[in-house]
Amino acid sequence: MRNRLKFQVFLVIFAAFLFCVIIPMIFQSKTPEAKQVVASPYTTEEFIKVISRDIKPQAEAYGIRPSLLIGQALLESQNGTSLLSHKYRNLFALQARTGQESVLLVTSHPLVNAEANSKVRFARYKDWQTSIEDYLRRLKSGQVWDKELYRKLATQKGYKEPAKTLGEYIYPYDSNYSNKLIKIIEDQELTQYD
Repeated sequence: MRNRLKFQVFLVIFAAFLFCVIIPMIFQSKTPEAKQVVASPYTTEEFIKVISRDIKPQAEAYGIRPSLLIGQALLESQNGTSLLSHKYRNLFALQARTGQESVLLVTSHPLVNAEANSKVRFARYKDWQTSIEDYLRRLKSGQVWDKELYRKLATQKGYKEPAKTLGEYIYPYDSNYSNKLIKIIEDQELTQYD
């Protein structure tokens, strides 16, 4: 009888533990947002200097203006303060390919095959340089949108036309994207990297 009573007390305590601790944790666990702002050790200017060292040679090798890619990285990563860019080193919000190391996050805007506010497997990189290399490889091979996008970015003169092209192709949900990109390029004087 005594053992039975001890077992019943144990079950009651265990059930109370589950109810009070574990179940609320399950219901309150939430997938973080890719654009969630996190503390960054960089100012915007420092972030630009760091990523420009990696972007400049690669952008030139692919025939794309470095200022355009630096500006795009600043916008996508919220100046390096987004969770996706800071913790997972994904500067361009690239979705993970099959078999690629990834992280599940909520996207705040629509992506290819994903609506806004849905969970998406984003690519995870060891460093920003790898993120930049992957983005440019995908861009050239037509995996970001199509090969025509890369051709236009590589052949259009200046930074305004390519910025408009990026806005039309990749960011149709944001009719002001190209203006934001142009403003960042001008305000941060990013053409010095071209």
